[in-house]
Amino acid sequence: MVSSSIRFFGLMFSFLLILNSFVIALEIRSGSVADVLCPRDTGLFTDFVVNTGESSSGFSVNTQGAADVWSTSVPTGFSLGSGEQKVVYTYVTPGKNAVPGTYSLDVIISGGSESKTISHPVTIKSCYGAELSSSRTEEAVCPLETVKYNFVLTNSGEYRDTFDLKVEGQIANKISLSDSLVTLDPGKSKEIIVFVTGPSEANKFDFTIVAKGQGSGIVESFGYLLNVKSCFDFDVEVEKTNYDFCEHSVVKVPIKLRNLGTSVNEYDILVDGPQWVTLDKDYTKLGIKQKDLATMLFVPDYGINGPFKVGLEVIPKKGEVKAVHNFNVNVRKCNDVSLEIAEEKVRLCNGLDSQYEAIIKNTGENTHEFVVDLIDPPDWLSFNEIKPTFTLEPNEIKKLFLKATPGMDVVPKAYPVSVKVKSLDESSVTAFAEDKIEIETVDVNSCYNPSLEIENDDIVVYEDATSTIPITINNNGISSGSFNLVISGTASNFIQITPSILKIDPGKSEVAYLYIAPSSQIGVGDYELVVSVRLENSEFLESKKITIEVTDNPEDATVTEQIVEKEVSSVNGKLSNYYSTLKEKFFNYKFQILGILLVLILLVLLIFFWKKIYTFYTKEVKEDIPVIPTDLNEIKKEVKKRKK
Repeated sequence: MVSSSIRFFGLMFSFLLILNSFVIALEIRSGSVADVLCPRDTGLFTDFVVNTGESSSGFSVNTQGAADVWSTSVPTGFSLGSGEQKVVYTYVTPGKNAVPGTYSLDVIISGGSESKTISHPVTIKSCYGAELSSSRTEEAVCPLETVKYNFVLTNSGEYRDTFDLKVEGQIANKISLSDSLVTLDPGKSKEIIVFVTGPSEANKFDFTIVAKGQGSGIVESFGYLLNVKSCFDFDVEVEKTNYDFCEHSVVKVPIKLRNLGTSVNEYDILVDGPQWVTLDKDYTKLGIKQKDLATMLFVPDYGINGPFKVGLEVIPKKGEVKAVHNFNVNVRKCNDVSLEIAEEKVRLCNGLDSQYEAIIKNTGENTHEFVVDLIDPPDWLSFNEIKPTFTLEPNEIKKLFLKATPGMDVVPKAYPVSVKVKSLDESSVTAFAEDKIEIETVDVNSCYNPSLEIENDDIVVYEDATSTIPITINNNGISSGSFNLVISGTASNFIQITPSILKIDPGKSEVAYLYIAPSSQIGVGDYELVVSVRLENSEFLESKKITIEVTDNPEDATVTEQIVEKEVSSVNGKLSNYYSTLKEKFFNYKFQILGILLVLILLVLLIFFWKKIYTFYTKEVKEDIPVIPTDLNEIKKEVKKRKK
């Protein structure tokens, strides 16, 4: 039993000795360490690997960590005998865009079932750099003035680099650089000049100079401030911009100028408008805070009126800001007159007189003396005044009459006549007016032109009867006339005409009557009657001939029935006209008529029923009044009755 146990432990000891011969013993020691690196610099780490085992063995090399992407180790695999060592070299080259900082790098040595790790820190520094510097960061300028800034660009890195230079900010378009691309060796510098033109408006403006390395991508900037002062500020003041005045006036517009800037300046004064707008000066020079006064003049002559636009500009020699004022100017026509003739075209009979009204009105705003003239009038036309000259206040009216007296020998035709009125002073270029009238003269025959209308010019009348025949006289002329009716011929001994004188207006008609009454001395037979019409004291203008037969047979008479029918027709026509007129007036005044009818009805009712109304009201009054007894005994009885 004991011997078997001894044999078992001996076998186990022998097995462990054999197994130990296959176990690898490994040792790693760090050698050299890389310095702090710049991007794209190469650093070297060395590590010593020792086989501390009893037998030879193979080893592999691997890396890991944040810097693994930039590292390379050699050799990547090797064999070592017992007690031998090997140097492992690990190179680290950071990329150009590597961010400065410390990164870990682990070197792993593996052999058999054993592996060991040794860690190395990889430190990357910023090896590119740039610096911008200037002795001034702010500059004061006047508007549109150019100023220079100086700044220095220094390559503070460890490598040569090329820098792009640019300007950023709200006034970048007004800035230029002496250099936009600069290449510098490490530690070298260059002075750059910045040219800045101030804006036209006063204010503070900031901008930035930016330098960017092409190789490194590093960006450096430097800020500046440009203070644009009110060096050329000025002020132009006017009282108002709306003007309203009469023609032929002189209106002065004061223009106040003030130099509010910090520099002496000159100013051009310009106007844009009609020729009658002028300036007393178109240039001025003002010192700092100095003032000046210019005057713009409005001088429109007679005949110039209406709305106008006027522009005023004041332009400084220094600075781009100009002053602008716009004016609305209304020039009134204050000197004016109107002339109106009541009729435009008239017709006038030769031998008659007529007057035509002409109305002159001062439509202006000033008092003037006026004169009226006829232009090329005929000798029979004149004014009712010898020389129409008169003075009119504004809106005052003067009435004149054109007196026309064409004689009988005036040639009948149209006579156009012009009437002109004008003021007697220099305002007559605008204070004038003209109107025209055309007077057509007409001869006497055409002036009245009467006509006679007789329905039957062949009449048979009974010798022992009377008859009446109507005659219509028409005035076809242009003037009212008093016409005489005259009868002649063999029948004039037993015929009378009434009325014998008629006044008829143009376009109207009147009726006269022939009264036929043959006497006992008139025999049976045919007779002739001539009816004529003429003006008083003139020749005959129209005539009609009628044949009248006197018969002894009453049945042959023709005029009685005609006359009766005509008279009945005339009466019916008059009644119809009267009814139409009455109907029209009733509808025009229907409400008034109804009101009157109602009042009449009420009056009638009061007249017929006044007794009943009176009795009704007096009865009620009597019933309301108590009866007072007069006898003493009756009084006592009434008192007792009331006590009960």
